[in-house]
This record gives sequence, structure tokens and C-alpha cells, in this order.
Amino acid sequence: MKERLVEDWLIKAGERGGLDVAFCQILLAKGFKILRAGHSPTEVGKDIIAISPDKKIHAYQIKCGHIGLKDFEAIQPQVTNLIEAAIIHPSIPRGAKHSSFLVTTGEFKLPVEVTVQALNDAWKGRGYGPLTLIRGSELVPDFMKLAADFWPVDPPEVRSFLTLYLAEGKGDLDHKGFAEFLHRLLPDKDLSKPIVARRIAAAGLFASYLLESFNRQCDHWSAFCGWTITAAHQAWAAERYGLPEKMWKHSFDLTRGAALAALDRLSFETLEPHGLMPHEPEIDDYTRMRNTIAFSAVATRYLMHRRAGTPELLPDAAMAMLDQLVRTNRFWFWGESAFPHFLSIAWMLEHTGKSLYGEHVLIQILTALTRSNHKLSENPVAGPELSGDEVLTSLFKKLERTEPRRGRKAPVSYCLESIIHLLALRMRRQALKARWYEITHVEMASFQPNHPADALLWYCEHGEEKTRLQGKPQSWQSLTGEARANDLFSLPEILRKDADFALMFMLTYPHRASTTLVKALDNWFG
Repeated sequence: MKERLVEDWLIKAGERGGLDVAFCQILLAKGFKILRAGHSPTEVGKDIIAISPDKKIHAYQIKCGHIGLKDFEAIQPQVTNLIEAAIIHPSIPRGAKHSSFLVTTGEFKLPVEVTVQALNDAWKGRGYGPLTLIRGSELVPDFMKLAADFWPVDPPEVRSFLTLYLAEGKGDLDHKGFAEFLHRLLPDKDLSKPIVARRIAAAGLFASYLLESFNRQCDHWSAFCGWTITAAHQAWAAERYGLPEKMWKHSFDLTRGAALAALDRLSFETLEPHGLMPHEPEIDDYTRMRNTIAFSAVATRYLMHRRAGTPELLPDAAMAMLDQLVRTNRFWFWGESAFPHFLSIAWMLEHTGKSLYGEHVLIQILTALTRSNHKLSENPVAGPELSGDEVLTSLFKKLERTEPRRGRKAPVSYCLESIIHLLALRMRRQALKARWYEITHVEMASFQPNHPADALLWYCEHGEEKTRLQGKPQSWQSLTGEARANDLFSLPEILRKDADFALMFMLTYPHRASTTLVKALDNWFG
């Protein structure tokens, strides 16, 4: 069954989905060092550049499916660049020779093999190395070997894995089930460091299998979430077992890169003409939820580029789209799991000369929470553990009820304190003062895992949950002092060191958007 599944995945895999990640994991397992992976306009025919254990330079072009003569002729310019164009990379001396490989998930037809033999003779005469063909049938044993000991065995686990693998790929990623599978693969028990390192690599490989349908269906948001959840579990295992970076960081970087690639695709698609236009009838709240998530991807991409010192100017069309979405109420705050999306949009507004609009976003969320989450509320805002889809499902169930049902007896808010601190840091004293009476009637909740690394897990069994009310009266000096204080060491190490991943993590794990994490991100991106 395992081999048949891998073969099925190879047939379906797309070169811009998880195939690159899976192939790189194979190279890492063989002792290669990955210098660059991924498709870009500057790749010059080389999707992957790696250094072999014997210090030789390898360049790979990745394709999918069977390749006949017409297919080969269509990609021949890329193949020529793969062979003839020099590699430009800071780790490689200019003019260094490299070995070239054309990889496909299918097979090469006989005319292609004959053509490549003739081309290799011509390239040899001009001083270039040959093109080596790697077929899908040659990849299967490598994929099987990497994950040989880690496949689910117990019937419930097998059933869970197959359910994840057979997902349609259109918004049906089971985040919780996906995280549970990864935690079974990367368990919290005594394992040797080499075994953990192998499991971390296998996690990237299994994620390639399970997320392929979402890549194929262009569900970029689900792919982004899946890859981010995988990277978070890899980082958790590395911190939990004290692995040195050389044993895990390359696998993590591949997974993180796949998540960023999915985010880029979502951002580009959002900004296309009519990019947010529904292609089929949708419920209005679903459309507004989709708008919110999609535009937060645009904002997140902009913030990352700006912090890296390579800011991309947002096209006028993007700012016009944002203005129209705001004016026509086409965003939706469905619950506290929407908070990270609005926060990334608010930060983008601050960096594009619209600070007042960004702060207004925070004030609107503050108003919604204080009006809906007081102790006597019958309709509190949904907590951060509920996704937008789950909130919509809950709304439909409420419509089906014949009798009214009261809300939670004492609703709490997990993001209220973050908003108060952000507004205090922006010196919005009057805005807070005007709402302080309502603020003091909402309990602020927080959860701190016993071990900081456990915040990277979707479920954390061991930790302390606290609730408290804001003071009345409240000293402004004391409040601003609290807002400026931040205990970064209560965060997992990867979130302290990698600002971009911390932002990706907050979008994917809204129930882990602690005040500490939010203020750290505000320092980096706000």
C-alpha cells in the first residue's frame, strides 16, 4: 500500500507544490547540502542547486509526468540553460563546473533518451558536462527508504492518514487532524537525536504527500497553513530534543520555504484583476472571510519584504482594492481567530502612510470585543480556537434552532490585552479612556505552556491558563509600562529568532497569538 501511495502521489504531484521539498529531503538524507531550492524568474534552468558529499556541484531541473519528444522540445531552452549557464551563488566560485540533472515524476520516452545522447555528445565537444535523466521509478525507492520506519501502522492512524491524503483540496484541510498526525510522527518521548532528525525530514516528506491535493487545486491558503504547521512541529522537535542546527535546520528551511511560496501565490492571485471575485455562488459571510484572509496574505508578504530591506511597492490597484474593501464592509471579523489577519493589515496600513486607519482597525476590534464579551453577553465573539469555517457552521446551526440559546456564562477574550497594549504603545489614551468602563467588564484570558517550545504544538496539554480584569481606575503610566514590558524568553526559540516565521505562525495558529508574541511582532513589523 505504501509504495502504491507514493507512486500515486508522484503521478499527481506538481513541480511547484511539494515535489521540490520532497526531492530536497532525499538529497539531504544522502548528505547533500542544499544551496537553493524553488522556482523563480532568475533560476536560469536550475530549480535546485546542491553540493554533494564529495563536494561536487549539482543542478536539478524538476518536471512532472511523462516526457515525450514534443514535451522535451518545449523545455529545451530551460535544459540548455541548466547545462550551459554558469551558477551564480555566493557559495560557489565563478566559472565552477557543475553536474546537471533533469528529474521527472514520470518516464522519458525513447526518442527523448536518443535526443539527450546526441546533445550530450555535442555538449561534451564544447566542454560541458552531460545531462543525466532521473525517472520517477528511480525516485520511489528513495522516498520509501526515507520514511520506511515512520508510516502509520495502527488501523486508526492509517485511516486518519488516508483521510488526510484523500482530501479534495478545496478548503477541506483538517488542521487539527494534520497536526495530530505530525505529533504522532514527532512524539514527546525518549528518542535518539539521529532518529529525531530522520523524523523531522520525514515530516517534510509526508507533508508533501498530504498537501499535494491543495497545491493541485490552487488552495494556497490551506497549503500555507499545512506547511507552517509542519515547520512548527519540526522546530518543536528540534527544541524539545536539543538538536544542533545542522541536524534539522535544512529540513525546516525547506518546509518554511514551501509555506512562503504558497503565501506568495495567494498574494499574487489576490491582486490579479477580479482576483477576489467569487467564481461560483457563495454565502456573503464566507466571501468576506475569504477577502480578509486573502488580503492579509498581501499585507504579510509586503511586511516581510519591507523588514528584509527589499520593500516591494504595492501597486495602486492593491491600495484601491483595500480602500474599496474597507468602505464597502467587505472584511469580516468572525471571531478572535480573525485577529491576526486584521493585525497584519493594520501594520501594512501603518507602513503605507495610513497609520490612523491602522489604529482605527484596532479600535474597531476593541469595540466589538467590549460590546460582545461582557459577562452578561448572550452572543459573545467566538474564541481563537474556532476557525472561520467553524464559526460559519455554528451560525447555521443557530439559525436551525427553534428556541434561543444563551451564550457562554462568562465569556473571555484572548486578544483584548494585546489590543490594549498596542493602542497604549501608540499613545491612544483618549480612545482607551472612552471605552475603559466597557473594557473593565471583559475578562482577559491567557495561556502559557509549562515549556515554551510546546506553544508550537496545535494542542498543548500542560500549561497555565489565567484570567484577569483590567484595573478601575487604571494608571496610564502603569498601563504604558506594562505595554512596553515583554518576556521574549516565554516564546519558543524559533519565534524569537525568526520574525518572518513568527508572523506566519500567528496567522496559522491564532489560538497561540499571545500578548508576548503580538508585541514582539509589533516591534518587528509595526
